[in-house]
Amino acid sequence: MAYEILDESGKVILSKDFKGSKIDISKLKTGLYFIKLKSLSNETNIVKFIKK
Repeated sequence: MAYEILDESGKVILSKDFKGSKIDISKLKTGLYFIKLKSLSNETNIVKFIKK
């Protein structure tokens, strides 16, 4: 599985392969983000989150 973190304008901030159970967002600034998860079967899910 792979993921991308996008800022509110849609710019990709981070893109990595996902190998664990947690995604480290500690280095992100406060704000609104989207995470795009892509499974091995190419299914894509996008979730909005706020970093405080």
